[in-house]
Order: sequence, then structure tokens, then C-alpha cells
Amino acid sequence: MERQYLFNSTDEFFQSPVWEGVRFYDAKPYRPWFGWIYISLFDEISVEDYKEGKADVPIKIGRSSNIDRRNKELFSDAGDQKASSIVYVWSVPLCVRFESDLKTLMTAYIMPERSKDQSGRSEIVWGIPLIPLISMVQLSILKTCLHMRYIKSDMVFTLRPPDTITEQGKVYPGKHRYMVPHELDIDETFAQFNLEEPDNPIKVKDYIFVKDKRIPLESSPTHTVPEVEGEVLTYSDAKVYKIGTYVYAKYEDKLFYLCKIIGYGKTKDQRYAIRWLVTSAGKPVRTGNPREPLELSTDPWEWTQDVNTIYGQNRAVFDEFKDIDGVTAGDKVIVKKLRV
Repeated sequence: MERQYLFNSTDEFFQSPVWEGVRFYDAKPYRPWFGWIYISLFDEISVEDYKEGKADVPIKIGRSSNIDRRNKELFSDAGDQKASSIVYVWSVPLCVRFESDLKTLMTAYIMPERSKDQSGRSEIVWGIPLIPLISMVQLSILKTCLHMRYIKSDMVFTLRPPDTITEQGKVYPGKHRYMVPHELDIDETFAQFNLEEPDNPIKVKDYIFVKDKRIPLESSPTHTVPEVEGEVLTYSDAKVYKIGTYVYAKYEDKLFYLCKIIGYGKTKDQRYAIRWLVTSAGKPVRTGNPREPLELSTDPWEWTQDVNTIYGQNRAVFDEFKDIDGVTAGDKVIVKKLRV
């Protein structure tokens, strides 16, 4: 049987939103099951600083399966996280892989976030303005698509992590430097494909930074409504799997996905409070951290009443990950409230 490609040629790929990307507000998934790579700008930084192309301002990059929810999380300004807003996105088939390749490419420009919760975190890029960063994301996506054989092409494209990036005659040195200089010229790289680097400042910046015609904010009080209603409990009168157990839970699409039990609710509809796991090819992603051995997604916790053990749902996944505590569910028990 002939292999099916996502794109039948590089020309088809270069004309697609998977390559071009789109501003956040206009974004539509290229395929319903695709995730997202995003660029987010910090609210504490002046919009003019980003528009002027200053290289000494931070920019956040990351991935998500749900950019609307992710944008809400980033905008919350909770804990150590500085509030930011997603401005530009790409719809990609395996966002975990695309994000990993992008972060590898931008190693010299990345300063990790200092966060207590390291799972599913984004990274902060320093030293390169927004427009050339968009080009770097595009080049990274092209390389990953070719390597993963999403494009029907014999093209050989080498792209290694630079410590210096040049674009439109400007030089952007990375925060980390290699012993021998690794320089990438964005314009020369785009020229390999007979493409112009998308740096028409007026067109691109006006597209992203739309003119603000809104009425100024009033000083009236606002109220934050919890996204998920109900108190998460550590005990249950019904027989349940223990907190910390990895299971499959039914999602809105009626399919089962991997998650971790983090607590219980007061009603049958809120039997379990769970957090979804990051998966690759249907399997959980190991973190190497014994405290959190399987990577949790950045999505908020949710309620569910319908779960199944990994052993019962997918024997192959169970056999591969049964060495991890919590993958073996054990019997359901009544978890009593602790008496103080």
C-alpha cells in the first residue's frame, strides 16, 4: 500500500498554515486532532517594544492541545508565572515533538522558567525579536515535517542549533555561545526554497498588532469565576481507585485518554478529579523525575465519573510502563477521611 503523506509536495506544504502559521485569534486546526505551537508575549512588556523589534525582551514559546485554555492559563498571572498572551500559532500533528525540536534549535536563546511545576512548562526566548523568531519556528517545523515524513519530498535540509542568528543584515547573538561559532542566516536559508523571509514589517506587524479601538477599561470590580466547579477531596464514601493512580478516563468525544487521579468529588458526576497526561503515539511521556514520572499536560484538572485501568484499557501500554508506581491500579477501596 502506498504511503499517505500529509503534504504531497513541498510547494503544498509552503502554502499551508502548518508552515505559515496564523495569529491566535484567527487560528483553526489544520486537522481536528492537531495540537499547537505558540508564541506568547508578556503583558508587562510594552507592545511598542515588541513592534519595534527589540531583541532584549522576553518571548514565550510552547505547545498545547487547547490554545484557548492555554491562553487563559498564561493570562492568569498566577504564582511565579508572569502574565502573557498568545499572539501567533501553528497547527501541527504531534505538538510534543515539534516543541522539543524547536527548543533544541533555540537552545542558545532559551532561559528556562523558574517554576515549581516543571511538567509541561514553556520556555522563554531572549535575544531575538518576534518577526525573526517566527521565521525560526517555521524552519524548525519544516525540518520536523521532513524528518517525520509528513511531506512527500527528497529534500535534504540540515538545520542545527545556532548561537548567532542574522536577519535583514542585523545580528542577534544567543545568550549561550558555543566554542566554535554556529551562525544561521535566515534570509539565505529561506532563499534555498525560493522563498522570501516574511519580514515585511508593515504587513506582518499590522497583522499581529491590530489597532486598538477598544473603549478604555472601567474601574468597576471584577470577579473570577472558577473554571471547574466543586471542591477536590482526599476522601470518598464510594469505592474508588487511590489518588496518584494512572488510569484512562472518558473525554467529551467519548474516547478514553490517559490521566492521573488527583482527588474525588461529592457527587457521582464528580467521582474523580483528574489531570490529563502528555502522550506521544498514544503512550505517556516519561519525565525522569521520580516524583512525577509521567508528564502531566498543562490543561487544568477536570471531573470524570468514568475511568478504566491501564491494564484493562491497553495491555501494551501497561506492559511497557508497569514499572512506574501508580500504573498498576489495584482494587477499588473506600478512602476514609483522616481524623485529626
